[in-house]
Amino acid sequence: MNDRKLLIIPLLLLAASLLFLVEQGGVLWQSVAAGKYCDRLTVATVRGEDLTINNPERDRGVPPELRDSRSPAEIKESALHQELLFREACSQGFRADGQEVDGYIAEVREGLAADPELYAYHLEELEWLGLSEDEYWEAVWPVYEKLLTNGVYYRRLEAEYWKAHQQAGGESCFEDYYQDVYLPELFRKYDVILK
Repeated sequence: MNDRKLLIIPLLLLAASLLFLVEQGGVLWQSVAAGKYCDRLTVATVRGEDLTINNPERDRGVPPELRDSRSPAEIKESALHQELLFREACSQGFRADGQEVDGYIAEVREGLAADPELYAYHLEELEWLGLSEDEYWEAVWPVYEKLLTNGVYYRRLEAEYWKAHQQAGGESCFEDYYQDVYLPELFRKYDVILK
């Protein structure tokens, strides 16, 4: 029974990781296959630099099960929000260090290895991408770095928000504040021009 519990823990970590990736707008294959199977699309200019993503409207040869299920507008918006949050987190001194990213990737790899069906699917994806496992994990390392950084920074913002509102005695919603106040402030700070 204890062996079974030991197998369940990595699977739960993997499930949480996959949920986190979807919630954060990260579809790892898109980062790995950038430009190989998908046209690039500029979604905005951030401080004079183009922010590009895989064009969600022009997938070429991407199997349906690997495509992002969100609308093109949702994908573009999420990519921009994630980039702004990452830049702000870094400017505030928040950035996942290499050991954190390596540890998180090791947990995900262990979770994959513990589930033969999921691992087989992962290997099929790698074959389709034309990558070895090591090449894949190296390619997605920056994606995990951004996701971990954003996750920590977002939770910090949320905690500060609730602390301030609890002291003020008001009832409010962090997500409304984040969407209606915080993100527009980041748009101004980083001179965002939508494309």
